[in-house]
Amino acid sequence: MKKHIPNIITSVRIVLSIILFFIMDYKIPFIVVYIVAGLSDNIDGFIARKIGAVTTLGARLDTFADLIMFAAAITVTLTWYAFPPFIWIILWCIVGVRVLNLLIGAIKFKKFISIHSVLNKATGVLLFLTPVILSFWAGNAYPLIVEIIAVLATLEELLMLCMMKEPDWDALWIFSLRKNKISP
Repeated sequence: MKKHIPNIITSVRIVLSIILFFIMDYKIPFIVVYIVAGLSDNIDGFIARKIGAVTTLGARLDTFADLIMFAAAITVTLTWYAFPPFIWIILWCIVGVRVLNLLIGAIKFKKFISIHSVLNKATGVLLFLTPVILSFWAGNAYPLIVEIIAVLATLEELLMLCMMKEPDWDALWIFSLRKNKISP
């Protein structure tokens, strides 16, 4: 039973993430459920590594839970706040370079690669906080700060991928194109 705890926590995050779509009109309940779901994202992986229960199923469940939670966060952010055009332009440039980064990793190493740099982690934290911050502080400053950090992270990752001769397995999140499974 102990080895199933991380997957149970991830499954709870999936349920909580689905609930988010139904409570978007209620800011405080949304934020509470969103934060609990976000905390569970950190807890499941930590526990899985701690008890030696890291599995391909767990990684796939985690990715699925992340996608649902991300979709809820994006939906609520777009519902609660109207971004000006320059924010959208910067966002689409970031997305374009991120896709380029994935393609470079896929071509060079036959794997989709995402580098776990400090800037990428900072971007992830800031993106996670976006619905929470924008629910209390409307304005263009926060989205612009997030985008500046995301641009720096994206360009850093592009530079690292271009310079990398062999992947540093400890610094990467990798999805193999050949075997459809999580690598080291």
